[in-house]
Amino acid sequence: MLDFHTIIVLLVILYMIISLYTGNTQAIIIYIISITILGLFGVVSSKEILLGFANEQIATILLLIIIGNIVHKTGLINRAFDLLFKNTVTANVFIPRLMVFVSSFSAFFNNTPLVAMIMPYIDDWATKNGINQSKLLIPLSYAAILGGSATLIGTSTNLLINGMMIETGEESMGIFEFAYVGLPMIIVGIIYMLVIGVRLLPNRPSPGIQFSNNKREYMVEVLISDNSSFHKKSVEDAGLRNLKGLFLVEIIRNNYHIRVSPKNILQTGDKLIFAGDTKEVISLIDEFDGLELPKNDLLVEKDKLEVVEVVVSPNSNLQDTKVKLSNFRSRFDAAIIAVHRNGEHLAGKIGNIILKAGDVLLLFTNKGFYTRINENRDFYLISKIKEYKQYKHWQRALLILSLIGVIILSALKIIALFKGLLAILVFILIFKIARLNDFKNSLDLNLLGIAALSLALGKAIMNSGLADLIAGNLTFVLQPFGIIGLLAGLFIITNLIASYMTNITAISIIFPIAYSIGSNLISEGVIQSVIPFALIVAYGASANYITPVGYLTNIMIYSSGSYKFKDFLKVGFPLMLLHMIIAISIIYFIYIK
Repeated sequence: MLDFHTIIVLLVILYMIISLYTGNTQAIIIYIISITILGLFGVVSSKEILLGFANEQIATILLLIIIGNIVHKTGLINRAFDLLFKNTVTANVFIPRLMVFVSSFSAFFNNTPLVAMIMPYIDDWATKNGINQSKLLIPLSYAAILGGSATLIGTSTNLLINGMMIETGEESMGIFEFAYVGLPMIIVGIIYMLVIGVRLLPNRPSPGIQFSNNKREYMVEVLISDNSSFHKKSVEDAGLRNLKGLFLVEIIRNNYHIRVSPKNILQTGDKLIFAGDTKEVISLIDEFDGLELPKNDLLVEKDKLEVVEVVVSPNSNLQDTKVKLSNFRSRFDAAIIAVHRNGEHLAGKIGNIILKAGDVLLLFTNKGFYTRINENRDFYLISKIKEYKQYKHWQRALLILSLIGVIILSALKIIALFKGLLAILVFILIFKIARLNDFKNSLDLNLLGIAALSLALGKAIMNSGLADLIAGNLTFVLQPFGIIGLLAGLFIITNLIASYMTNITAISIIFPIAYSIGSNLISEGVIQSVIPFALIVAYGASANYITPVGYLTNIMIYSSGSYKFKDFLKVGFPLMLLHMIIAISIIYFIYIK
């Protein structure tokens, strides 16, 4: 018979699974609601809820994100990228270099800004060499996942697992504890993508290329001004038929949608919806008196406008916001002219579209746009390379050498990683490599909140007895298959939850169960440490290849590469199986046999 607290925890987990899967509410809000319920019913104490915010591993995640963003701004990675891909003209040469480069850097830097920084290069390179981005962006994301799995600091997943281990009284794992599986997996992953993966990747044009090649796919609103000569004229008499690169689709008058015919009589205040080459709209406005962009989309210096492409970030404040309520023009000095989601055009007025993470936006931008987005986390540029602040050579050298030094000293257990990273932040301030404002703009408070509250969720699962209950049943079912069967079962369950929700959610639910299984086996004298069970959960959560929704970098490339949901399953499923087989084999021979 389940006790009251166990039932409450089960109901909360069910609520989280449904809410995170449907995606109608932001993850941080779901976590706050869930932990509040658990606290009110006494499953976790106030102290246990707050412990996560004082957890050293979570603070380390925060410091790594800040330092990673500062390294990103120095342009060091850009310079390395330029050198590596100089004179590269074929995908067969580009992909292995890309994956080696990205996996190497993502082992030590946050992979989200790394992928965001490289996407414009891929767009430029693909356009120059006539190759669709759909052949390149999945390898980019998978390389970031593979590299992040190779070290303790490569991904927040590994740091969070380590934090949970410490909370249970276990010793902290070393920086390279994950490398036993991570390094072989990087090699296998690159070989797999070159031999098999490239054959399974789709060959579709990106939204940016579709924008150029399929002129009727994007919509732009134009307003008939008060003194327009078009007033009381028909569409035909106004000369709005057979326009170069444009097609009048619809007339909106007082919120009524009027189907277009040559005899339609135009009035001042009408909004004209054109489909086609949005660059021609500027010529249209200049050519015809009395046409202008709607006031909320108006960009003053029309001669300096250009079209750029961005993707809404997973942590964007624009998520779940209607375009017309986003105050986009004043915030970014740009106007949204089209929205793409998963490679498909969204119907209806642009202003009524509710933005989601991964949406690709085509923007009219002015000269102030790049300044305004420089420190912004709402979206990433994918069709134009950002400008970087000029740093002195000694500043770059100090930053990189201090980071390498801290990693080495931490690996040798001479200093704690957290203290070393804190020292780097002090150097950054003293030598004016960055300002306090840069630290603030680098903070990912959503990730911090979710990671901290996930520790409270894990504590609730253990406090309620649910972890022991599930662990006992899972052990009973998988016992005929031995420890390898238990490891495989934990990997698959963790991977499925991570793939359709988030890897942090998967860890917070499955780690207590894995820890309980490991503790039982230790008491039976079968194994000597719970580390293999912690590692298999970490690898299961990180091997996020089969869906676009479970991992931030997959979300970022989803629409940009014009991918479909099934593309990730087709390309990623064999890679996920390889990751599981290699992880179980190495963990078994190192920690168990």
